[in-house]
Amino acid sequence: MYLVKGKVIKGESRGQTLGYPTANIDKRYFKLHPIPKGVYAARTTVDSEKHHSIVIIGAPFKKNKKEFKIEVYLLKFKGNLRGLLLEAELVKKLRDLRIFFSEEELINQIQDDICKAKTILSN
Repeated sequence: MYLVKGKVIKGESRGQTLGYPTANIDKRYFKLHPIPKGVYAARTTVDSEKHHSIVIIGAPFKKNKKEFKIEVYLLKFKGNLRGLLLEAELVKKLRDLRIFFSEEELINQIQDDICKAKTILSN
């Protein structure tokens, strides 16, 4: 099991435009504690409260595919996380990263990831 810790930083807001806002994590922690790239079901702690979540490790920035980011999507959370410290316990890898050729294809995959994560995290 892996642990991701980091401060929430400003991102590109792409997840928000798709209806699935993510918290972008400062990746300095990752450089010290490498984690295999992929999409994970996780339990994320925010202000001492645990939330079911999905964590994406290694999503490339649009402009530079060598640079990557860490994103956290909290399944049932409303509010602003920027500047807060998140700690995500990765429970199970859902899938490897892949390229999506349309927003519809990406949204369908996000919905599938959410269903799988809910099942895993409910047990």
